[in-house]
Amino acid sequence: MSVHCVINKEKFSEILAGVQNVTSKKNTMAVLANILLQLENSVLKITATDMEVGLQFNVEAEEMAAGSITLPSKKLYEIVKVSSSDTIEIKETENNWVTIKAGPSTYNLAGMASAEYPEIPRREEKKGIKAASVVFLELIDRTQYSIAGEQENIYSLTSALIDIEEKNGEALIRMVSSDGHRLSVMEKTADKEILKLKDNNSLILVPRRGIQEMKKYCESRDEVEVCLENDQFFISDDKSMLVIRLKKGEYPPYKSIIETIQKKYQVMVEREKFIESLIRSDLFTRDAYHTIRIDLSRDCITLSSENIELGSSKEQVPVSYEGEDLSLGFNCRYFIETLEVMEGEKVSMYLDGKDSACCFTSEADQGFLSIIMPMNI
Repeated sequence: MSVHCVINKEKFSEILAGVQNVTSKKNTMAVLANILLQLENSVLKITATDMEVGLQFNVEAEEMAAGSITLPSKKLYEIVKVSSSDTIEIKETENNWVTIKAGPSTYNLAGMASAEYPEIPRREEKKGIKAASVVFLELIDRTQYSIAGEQENIYSLTSALIDIEEKNGEALIRMVSSDGHRLSVMEKTADKEILKLKDNNSLILVPRRGIQEMKKYCESRDEVEVCLENDQFFISDDKSMLVIRLKKGEYPPYKSIIETIQKKYQVMVEREKFIESLIRSDLFTRDAYHTIRIDLSRDCITLSSENIELGSSKEQVPVSYEGEDLSLGFNCRYFIETLEVMEGEKVSMYLDGKDSACCFTSEADQGFLSIIMPMNI
């Protein structure tokens, strides 16, 4: 049937803006650059997917004729965004063409048959688990930065691990990320209902793009419903749904890595001042690895960087430290990125000696931990 409806411009524009990251991904299936519109009983269902992430929204519309069609996501968004009208009229004509009327403007846009559009996974009838969006946002904000890029050889590191367990009578939800050179962990207590997500799921590996869309989805909602079914992670409310295809594979034993840190030496440093000093030192790092030398002595850290072509930098940062003198090399950018997601005026750095990894924690950041591996200097 030929779809014909009128929809509120503001709501339509908001939805179209939210799916652009999904539909803009290069894909071998041309239809995935489109969104699927399905109109029935005065409800317009809008679907976008790239086969890894799917988004679906239900919005009220004035229905003249039920039907379905797919339209180019980017061009449709551009049309709606610049429209001076409060409403958008969409009417399918012949051969998958549609006429779009927006105030004084009329557009003809080529679509594709809805039969060509892949069906995104559907939830079964079992009830999901209600959770505060802020829980997921805090987990993502503290760990997203250290998820490995797609070029990483260890496939599972291109995802964030969601680990759920019961400990000392409390339900804990933990997000873990690593790119092989650093490890970030954020842990939150949650309602015990969250433990049901762990049932029959050995590993919950959410791909990088899924994490990005999950953050966007949660930012505009106070509460979401989450559900795991058939290697798919569903996040929804009463009018929309995000579905993420989970990755498969083994994740490095992050708990064993954490246990290797003995925390022999503690260094207390002001977070903001340390970030500023690291940014200045990074101006003269000599290679793509942003290598800096850290010389640690009583109550002082000396940061040194050098570039043969440009020059060198040396900066001292006051700290609270009473251990032996140490000299280590680290990626300056890893320190900066870690400190920028942390909270609190002061942070703790833990080291076990020469050539040891560095562990960051903060009393103001309960549940957060970051481990950064050293570099040769």
